[in-house]
Amino acid sequence: RGALHDAFDFSELATNFGHNRTGSLTNRTHRHRAKQIWKGATDKQTSDHHRIIEAEDRMQLKPGMAVMAPGGKNLELKKGSHGYTCHVVPASPNSAVPSPSVNALFSSLANVGSGVLAVILTGLGSDGADGMAQLHKAGAVTIAQDEATSLIYGMPRSAIERGGVDEIVRLGDIPDRIVKYVMNGGRDH
Repeated sequence: RGALHDAFDFSELATNFGHNRTGSLTNRTHRHRAKQIWKGATDKQTSDHHRIIEAEDRMQLKPGMAVMAPGGKNLELKKGSHGYTCHVVPASPNSAVPSPSVNALFSSLANVGSGVLAVILTGLGSDGADGMAQLHKAGAVTIAQDEATSLIYGMPRSAIERGGVDEIVRLGDIPDRIVKYVMNGGRDH
């Protein structure tokens, strides 16, 4: 997962990704946009190949599933013997960090490293940059949306500046890049 944000239509990514039944997507968006994006994503579902659901604590990710973090809570993923499990964690009430937090999601996968593809898209601030740097250092493939197609370049720029990005990709090319990665069995080439 990446972390998807305001200017990106999550359902478009899920549509392009959903026919490949070997991977899962996770999404984090800020609370003020969660209901609007969630409604848009679920309104556009056209088949059972496009399961876009809100994460629940201890939910097991399944192939072809797209999961959104609940508004106001952080989503962390843990890898176990049966794949990945969602852990929904209350945000700290006094934290200046946005919730859901991209850093929380990405950092939870840093111990997995290779076999993870992380994507950071348009957004204000630097949320996700530290987590993406951790993933990059651990061997994950990391992608940032390019400046030309970003509504707000803060989050991708911060990740790039921290040295956590392998590739900078146009928004419209990101779904194909994800599918290519998944079709190669989680290998970059």
